[in-house]
Amino acid sequence: MTVIFGSLTNTFTQYFLGNTSQSTFNHQLGNFTLYFVYLAIAEFVAIYVATVSFIYTGEHMTRKVRENYLAAILRQNIGFYDKMGAGEITTRITADTNLIQEALSEKIALTLTGLTTFLTAFVIGFVVAWRLTLILTSIVFAIVFSMGIMSNWIVKWNKQALDSYAEGGTVAEEVLSSIRNATAFSTQDKLAKQYDTFLKRAEYWGTRQKGLLGLMIGVLMWM
Repeated sequence: MTVIFGSLTNTFTQYFLGNTSQSTFNHQLGNFTLYFVYLAIAEFVAIYVATVSFIYTGEHMTRKVRENYLAAILRQNIGFYDKMGAGEITTRITADTNLIQEALSEKIALTLTGLTTFLTAFVIGFVVAWRLTLILTSIVFAIVFSMGIMSNWIVKWNKQALDSYAEGGTVAEEVLSSIRNATAFSTQDKLAKQYDTFLKRAEYWGTRQKGLLGLMIGVLMWM
């Protein structure tokens, strides 16, 4: 897209400077229009196939992970469950496998897209203007360094948010399983506040994670 658009811009520049005739300009304009159409068709087909393939693969593999996780849980000794909350297992199966599915269906495709774009941009850059490309290469190391540091904190805070959700799921599971006792002793508000404590803790870590992600994108754009 960048190469074709750059060539199109150069065609307009040469025409308005009077270096090309009207017929030559129309001919080049028609060729570039076809290039854009071909590029759009190829990109649509490639993205459609990639999206469907990755989503299908992510769904299939995530279902297998859930089945194997549940089978592994059921094989544990009874003492294993004494260390876990009532709702932690179900929360883990839902929340953690959703992250795996998101990674397989979306993140891998975006990573491959970014990697191929990165390599292709370097090839085009060195072919078209190798001096300017060589100067701008220094920014790549700064981006990798800053993104690597910030991503560690994002992973850490995301894990803490998931842990808080799991603990809150345990509280909710225990309350729902003994809803008659909670109603009989009028402890609904107290238990709701206890559950809300875990939600606020998860919100705290989630807000920090998203804030740092926004900062990371801002730093990337600034560089």
